[in-house]
Amino acid sequence: MNAQRKPIATSIKAISPRTARQQSGGIADALRNFDALPDSAAVSLTDASSILAGRSKASLYRDFKAGRLALIKIGRSTAVRVGDLRKLLGA
Repeated sequence: MNAQRKPIATSIKAISPRTARQQSGGIADALRNFDALPDSAAVSLTDASSILAGRSKASLYRDFKAGRLALIKIGRSTAVRVGDLRKLLGA
C-alpha cells in the first residue's frame, strides 16, 4: 500500500523569460518575429520594452496611464497587444 509516488511533472522544466532569451542568443522570439506577428498577439512587458528600443516598464505604464497604450492581464502577467505597440510606434 505504501508504494513510492513519482512526481507527475518530472519531464516539465519551467524556465524564466530571461533564461529563454539567454538560450536563444539574447533576442526574444517576440522581438525576432515582430513583423510576422498578428496584431492580436500579446507580448510581455519585458519584450515590449525591447521592441520599443529599450524603454523601461515604468515608461510603458506611463503610456498606459496617459491612454497611449492598452495593457491586458493574462493570469498574473501583464502584456501588450502587438497592434497597440505598432500604433505607439507609428507603424
